[in-house]
Amino acid sequence: MTLYRGRLKRFRLVFTVLVLGLVLVGLLTRSSGLRGGLATFPPVPEPRFASMPAERGTSRLRVRVVDPAGAPLAGVGIHVRSGDVPVWGFSDADGRVELGGLEEGELEVFALLFRRPPSVVRLAPDDTEHTIALGEEAQIPAPLPAITRATFVGELVPATGAVLAATGYEVHLLPLAPAQQLGGPVPRRAECGPAGEFTLEGLAHGRYRAVVVPAWGAGSLWPDLADPEHATIDHAGAPAGAMAATRIPLATGSIEGRVLDDNDRPLEDALVLLALAGTPNRVWLPIVSDTDGRFRVPEMPSGAYRLTVRAGEGEVEAQTEVRTGATTHVGLPALSPRQRSVP
Repeated sequence: MTLYRGRLKRFRLVFTVLVLGLVLVGLLTRSSGLRGGLATFPPVPEPRFASMPAERGTSRLRVRVVDPAGAPLAGVGIHVRSGDVPVWGFSDADGRVELGGLEEGELEVFALLFRRPPSVVRLAPDDTEHTIALGEEAQIPAPLPAITRATFVGELVPATGAVLAATGYEVHLLPLAPAQQLGGPVPRRAECGPAGEFTLEGLAHGRYRAVVVPAWGAGSLWPDLADPEHATIDHAGAPAGAMAATRIPLATGSIEGRVLDDNDRPLEDALVLLALAGTPNRVWLPIVSDTDGRFRVPEMPSGAYRLTVRAGEGEVEAQTEVRTGATTHVGLPALSPRQRSVP
């Protein structure tokens, strides 16, 4: 037993020495490789490029560029095409430029300089200095007139007896001046606050026509609720601290009615449609009757309208007139949801 243990210890000692020796050899080999760099890798071959093609020709073109009075012009771009190769250069302080490597024969020569009309001539490369005269320098047009701007503050004034909606009115200011007038105003629009107030920053001075649309008509110019007799606005600005709101009166009325069936019972949720009498494609926002069959359409511009009420398969129509500041009651015939009755 003692002999066996002695042999086991010697085996462990030999194995440990062998492993440490292998590790040491590996470290020495790695250190030697690092110090020697990448000597074991083949050298990177040097890049080789094809030689540049020789010039297409040996002719030279000598040009001098002058103005109409004969004074030299510097910085003029001279461009020619010799075969398929573009060649260009710029004139020096004495107006001279020389282009080489050109083919023989007549060439089309372009002379270009900012603010002067370009010149196109045909020249043949030779020992002669050719003169190219450019036209008179163009005059830079005067700057556009400055646009005078100022903040515009406005408010909507409801028609007599009417009440403004909570929010959402939109005001469009359309210039009365022609659109092609330089420095003239451009259309602007603004959304009104709860009390009908609005502000347009940097509004160009000028005369405008005001168009007021309800919330459901935002982004369009119909229906226009502004009073046409007081819709013109002269905006010329005001001193700081003395700006007063421009009042834009509205010219609106309303209609109301009641939908009953043929037994004089109220019809709930009957669909009420309104359109201008002469323009049927101008349709008002649809509404429905309440539990008592009643409906009311507020904030309508004055004019003649065609009213259509539908329930089930039944339909009735009527003509009505809207007047500013007044509520018009529309009398409708009885409506049977199962029978169509259109006068």
